[in-house]
Amino acid sequence: MNEPSQRLNLNQHQREELAAVRHQHGAAAPLEFATAEELLRHDAAQIEVPGVVAGRLAESIKTEPAAPTWWQRMFKS
Repeated sequence: MNEPSQRLNLNQHQREELAAVRHQHGAAAPLEFATAEELLRHDAAQIEVPGVVAGRLAESIKTEPAAPTWWQRMFKS
């Protein structure tokens, strides 16, 4: 019977926590992205990849076979 009021309290508690976090980090306007790709590009621009990780990724990519060209895919039997 008291369940809706508990939900209200929980939501109020969540709102209070969110307000506290916003106050700590500044009240910047939230960002909106039209696509997931835009979100990923924005995130990638904000994060600096450590040199060790970048080096390991470059080495890993070297071992990958080259992707077939469009005409190789088209004439593939």
